[in-house]
Amino acid sequence: CVETLRNRISFGTHVFDSCAGDGVFGDALLAMGVGVRLSEIDIEPLGHSVVRDDFLVGDPARWGNVDWVVGNPPYLHAEVFVRRAWEVADSGVAFLLRLGFLAGQGRSRALYPTIGVPDLYVLPRRPSFTPDGKTDAADYAWFVWPKHRKSNELPLLEILSP
Repeated sequence: CVETLRNRISFGTHVFDSCAGDGVFGDALLAMGVGVRLSEIDIEPLGHSVVRDDFLVGDPARWGNVDWVVGNPPYLHAEVFVRRAWEVADSGVAFLLRLGFLAGQGRSRALYPTIGVPDLYVLPRRPSFTPDGKTDAADYAWFVWPKHRKSNELPLLEILSP
């Protein structure tokens, strides 16, 4: 998933995982070897370098200058996470979300006209979020909202390789 950010980040880019859990995204970003500066927070951290903080109400001044906000927010609060991430990030937002997040009257009226339609990287296989490897019935995509999209540039749709 995080490979979709490779052409959007450069050495020293501050990537902020807003709901890091056990640090899976952070590990994947660091493994890409592009020299990102990584910060990870969660209200209930499970990982190695994750700081206990609440992204939705925490003070962004403590986090420093954030280029990209990434993560896999709780679906029930995903829209709130997207809005908050849009406020915090200088370069963009990238979240793993159910594909169904694209639909919805509220988002089509209030969210997408405000921050734009995301680039979508559809996952051909359903990811597992449990130790037993089981999946739920939802399809997922990596939703990427670049902050500095050119006015004539259309959102990207890509189906990732299995």
